[in-house]
Order: sequence, then C-alpha cells, then structure tokens
Amino acid sequence: STSQAELTTQAGAPNTSSRRVSRLTLAAAALLSLVGATLAVRRLNEARHAAEWVAHTHEVLDAAHEIRNALAAADAIQLAMLRAASVVDHVESHRRVRQALTRSRALTRDNLEQQQRLDTLEELLEERLRRLAVTAELVRQGQVDSAMKLVRTAEHDDNVAATDGVLSRLAAAEHGLLRQRIDTHMFHADRARLYLAGTLLASIVLVAIGTTRLRKAETSARRLAAEADSAAQAARAAELALRDSEATARRNEGRFRAALDAMVDAFLIARPVEPDDGTVNAEPDLEIVEANEAAATLFGVTRDLLVGAQLGRLTLTPHTAAVRDAAIRVLRTGELHVGELSPVPGSTAPVWIRLQVARTS
Repeated sequence: STSQAELTTQAGAPNTSSRRVSRLTLAAAALLSLVGATLAVRRLNEARHAAEWVAHTHEVLDAAHEIRNALAAADAIQLAMLRAASVVDHVESHRRVRQALTRSRALTRDNLEQQQRLDTLEELLEERLRRLAVTAELVRQGQVDSAMKLVRTAEHDDNVAATDGVLSRLAAAEHGLLRQRIDTHMFHADRARLYLAGTLLASIVLVAIGTTRLRKAETSARRLAAEADSAAQAARAAELALRDSEATARRNEGRFRAALDAMVDAFLIARPVEPDDGTVNAEPDLEIVEANEAAATLFGVTRDLLVGAQLGRLTLTPHTAAVRDAAIRVLRTGELHVGELSPVPGSTAPVWIRLQVARTS
C-alpha cells in the first residue's frame, strides 16, 4: 500500500506540472494569434484607406482630362463656325468646361496648391470662352473675316500655352501624390501579410511545443501508473484488478475531457436522429453527444446547452447551417468533407474557419 501511494504521488506531480505548462503554452499561442490578428487588421484598414486615396487621385486626373477634352471640343466648335460661316451652338461646350472645372475644385478642396492652380486656370478658361462667344457673335453678324482674325490672334497669345501649362502642373502634382499613395498602400498591405505570416508561424511553434509536452506527460503518467498497478497486484491481485479497471476508466475519461478542453480547435461528436415533429421522409437531424468549449463558442451557446441539443433546433447562424449541411452530406455519402467557413458579416476581426467532417465506421 505504501509503495502504491508513493508511485501514485510520483505519477501525479510531473503530469500536473507538464499539463500546466502545456496549457500556458497553448494560451500564449492563442494570445499571440489575437495580437497578430489585431495588428494585421489595423494595417489592412490603413491599406484600405490608402487605396481610397489612390482612387480619389485617379478621379482628380480624370477631371483634369475632362477639362482638356472640353476645351478641345470648344476649339472644334470655333473652327466649325469659321469653316461653315454660320453660328454653331456653343452653349453646351461652355457648360462642359465649367462642369469639369467645378468637379476638379470639389475633388481638390483640401489641397491649397491645387486650388490656386485652378484659380489661375479658371481665369484662363473664362478668357477662352469669352473669345468663343465673341467669335460666335461676329459670325452671327456676318463678320467672318473679323472672327478669323480674332482666332488667329488668339493662336499666337499665351493663353493656350498657359492653360496647357497649368493643366500639366496640376496633373504632375497628382501623379506625384498617386505614387506616394500607392507606395503607402503597398507598405501597409505588406506589413499586414508579414504580421499574419509571423503570427501563424509563432503559433504553430507554440502549439507544437505544448502538444509535445502534453504527450510526454501522458507517456510518463502511463508508465508510472503501470508501475503502481504492478506493485498493487503483487499484494492484492484480485481486488486491485477491479479497482485498477475502474481507475483506468476514470483516468481515460478525464484525459479525454482534459484533451478535449485543451484543444484550440472546435470539436464535437454527433449522432443522427429522426425528427421528433412527426414529419415523414424529412432529413435526419444531428444530436450533439460531446463537444468542447471552443465548439460552444463557435455556435454562440454554452457547452451545457450544446451537448444533447439537435443542430436543427439551435439558433440559425451561418456557421450552424454550414456545419449541419456538411454533416448531413457526409452521413449520406460516407466521404470525408474538408472545407472552410466564411467570416461572419460584421465581425471586427474576420477569420476563415477550416471545417472537417468525418463519419465513423
């Protein structure tokens, strides 16, 4: 009896210590995953913000291009009037030029330098539009030669060159901002990928360490338990054989429960049951006979409510429906199912969940 007690004490001490270390290691892996995911989400938000600015810069460049196109259209109308010696409607070209200018102002309202360039550009555009209106009036009065002279004079002044210069400087500034914003977007996206990869690698290492220590603890516990059984059987073989069987069953159940609770992954065991609502030829439901806390968290209920419940009667969520559908399919075909559960909409830290369903023989 004394020898059995000593061996039992020796078996329990290292096993408890190793289990504690294993649980701390697994908890550290979970905490590291949470921190890494938080940092990655923060970087992804920064990358998304930079991408929005990239799109905004493209809009500014498009607006500048619209101004050029509108001016080209106005010049074409002016030439058409001179060639036909008749008035062509130029109101629409005026509207397009001013509309493009207004859009550029709205897009660059927070950029003082661009607003100053647009002030200069507006003065130049108003002068060109005024000349277009004067040309139209001269043509309307039959003074085509005077209108032609006005156009030729305008071709040699600085308005066209100044307008092109302002538009070129505006576009150059936006191209510079575009390069900076693309670089910022790539920087934050790369950092997010780096955080995710580093977190995944570190978590795998910690889980491997915790699992290895847990296996060593189980091996040591089984070895010392065997020695205790041998010592007990030498003195009281028949009585201790029965006690050993009972103790072994309790230990196995406890080990199974401890291993199940220590798992980071969600795990559950279910069996098919017929629907109890009297429906004929309805699909079978699944009654959960065992589950760990991670599974309860996945379905949004406590473990006590989850064990013994039928999947079809749980509160319907995207995860509940996906797990039930996969399990019913595996129950019918007998084939292993491996897939992924998409992130829940509205989650602050969305993750993909790997789902594996198998049927026992």
